[in-house]
Amino acid sequence: MAQAKKEELEKVAKGVLIKAGALAECETHKGTFVDEGDPEAVSQAYATANDMVKAKEVDATRDEFMEAIKTVLEEAGEECPLCAEEEGGDE
Repeated sequence: MAQAKKEELEKVAKGVLIKAGALAECETHKGTFVDEGDPEAVSQAYATANDMVKAKEVDATRDEFMEAIKTVLEEAGEECPLCAEEEGGDE
């Protein structure tokens, strides 16, 4: 898959995850997102993504879009990396 398509899919996937409540933006570091740790929200995001593929709302196969959802969620992590860095920088 071309890099531009992958980036676009991940952008759309991020939106799906945010709307489902699976990701939230760090209050301190705008533009940085964290995994909310909500399995029901993640399930909802995958269901929404599947519906979007069926409705041809995204230019991707189901597998490609599901992989984008997974990648965005894994990259988000459980805490803001910038907050963690600031906390660790006080030592």
